[in-house]
Amino acid sequence: MLQTPVAMANSLQIDGEIEQIHQLLETVHAEQRVSSELMERLTVLRGAWRADRSSFTSEHVAFLQRARDIEQCVARFIVLLDFLPEIEEAEEASTIIEELNDLRRIVKGCAVEKRMAKEVRGLGERLPGLSVANGESVRLERQRRLERSAPTCSRGHAMEVRQNRQSGELFWGCSRFPFCMAPAREMSPRHQAFLDGEAADLDE
Repeated sequence: MLQTPVAMANSLQIDGEIEQIHQLLETVHAEQRVSSELMERLTVLRGAWRADRSSFTSEHVAFLQRARDIEQCVARFIVLLDFLPEIEEAEEASTIIEELNDLRRIVKGCAVEKRMAKEVRGLGERLPGLSVANGESVRLERQRRLERSAPTCSRGHAMEVRQNRQSGELFWGCSRFPFCMAPAREMSPRHQAFLDGEAADLDE
């Protein structure tokens, strides 16, 4: 049973409440349940914070900030699920896959990540049957090939092909973003030519 914010702050039950959140995130796959229970528990803890901040350690605060990020990711995942049946074009599917993978990186270690991974696999399996424009399916395959030999960021993480949403320019971004803020790298002319279909192979 959830305690009131004041009762929690006075009885120092913060550790126990946080442990309940840990168990929720580690064991529950159902996104709706994760969303509702996490929102409820975070609301109580925010009230406890306002009632008595001295009861919270720096570790408590860091964990609650991560829990807030996870809450937002799960809420976004629930929204995306409504759009999946309506996807008809490969380009749109690829954009959703990229966003889902971004969400997965943020919730890594949580049970709900498996639900997200399942949707990514399902959407990936649908790609060949979706309508394509300007050889989009060919470009996606070339991108996958290119990423198999991706460079690493300054912290040693594999990088992925990303696209600047304003300029459309392709670049290498860290696969661990936003947890890793290593600088992006420019796409080499050779790699760009391969993605554009101007080179038949990566070695050309």
